[in-house]
Formats: sequence, structure tokens, C-alpha cells
Amino acid sequence: DRYCYTQPIFFHDGVGFEGIKDGKAIYIDSKGNEAISASSGHDGVSVAAAGAFYDGYATIRLQGNDMWAEAGYTGMDGTTAYGLIDKTGAS
Repeated sequence: DRYCYTQPIFFHDGVGFEGIKDGKAIYIDSKGNEAISASSGHDGVSVAAAGAFYDGYATIRLQGNDMWAEAGYTGMDGTTAYGLIDKTGAS
């Protein structure tokens, strides 16, 4: 049943965060249909957590390979990063 969820879903900006599935943040519309499926767009990096949309953007936490080391930085734990996504799912 599309109205049975494991957690409360709060809708902001017309979508609600349903959860993480296969490393992607899944947002639904008010009818329970998938509206946004946001991924990191990088191999070895998945979305670990996501927040609600406000003013067209939502926060996400990415987890995966050492992104900072791959970018040439040293001395940082690059397995976790934070960012924003828009309603197209782009970061």
C-alpha cells in the first residue's frame, strides 16, 4: 500500500523525503509517486542521508571513497561530504 511508510514523511516544496534506496535519496509527491531520485553522480559514492526541501534545495550527506584524496588534498577524511541538491536531483 502506498500510504504505509516506516517513518513520518513531511512535505515541503511539494515533495517529501521517503528514504535512501540503492545509494539514492528518494522523494515522493503528495500522491505517493516517486518525484525525485538523487544520486551522487560519482562511482563509489552514495547518498547516506538527506533532508527536506526548502526554497528548492535539500541537504545531502555523501559517503564513499576518499573524495578529497582523489581531488589532490591530503590530511582530510574524505569519506564523508555534504552538499545540496535541487529539485531535478542535481547536486
